[in-house]
This record gives sequence, C-alpha cells and structure tokens, in this order.
Amino acid sequence: MQTGRAKSATELLASDKIQCHCIENYLSNMTNMNPADLERLTTFAMPYGKYKGRVIADLPGNYLNWFAREGFPAGELGRLLALMQKIDHNGLSHLLKPLRQQPSTWR
Repeated sequence: MQTGRAKSATELLASDKIQCHCIENYLSNMTNMNPADLERLTTFAMPYGKYKGRVIADLPGNYLNWFAREGFPAGELGRLLALMQKIDHNGLSHLLKPLRQQPSTWR
C-alpha cells in the first residue's frame, strides 16, 4: 500500500473537472436569481404546515435545512424556500431587514 503518492495527471484533471462543474452550477443558480425574489421572501407566507402563515424570511433555519435534506416543494414556494435556506445557511438573513414592509401602525 502506497501512502503519500502524488496524484496522476488524470486524477487531477478529473478532480478539477468536478470542482469546476460544481462552481459553474452554483454560479448559474445565482445568476438566474430574480432580485424580486428577495422581496418575496419577506411577503410570501407558508401556505401549510407547522409554520402556516409565517413569511418565509421568518422561518427557522432547522425547518429550512429539513427541506434541503428532504426536498423542496415544486414551484415558487420551493424556489423561495431554497433561496432562503441558502441565505440563512450563509448567515445573511439580516440583509433582508431593509426589504421588510413596515407595519401600517408604525410611525
């Protein structure tokens, strides 16, 4: 059994292709994002489940992570949940605060 063996050119190339593919997919997903979706996160409410009626931006991280593991629903809801999970996972939820609508009683 060899230890510390240098990777062959073929192994390095295969590894680089996998990493490049992952990066391309990530950037592709980010560039297809609609900026209006960020505002939707603060207005679109969960239509069902334990958090029915709560806007997506207010869902707890463990709930979003559960969807990431089990699968997001189809359509707009799934797309928004996936976006919010990425935002929450990267600690960027605070960036949505300026997008939240002020309550009508707030002065």
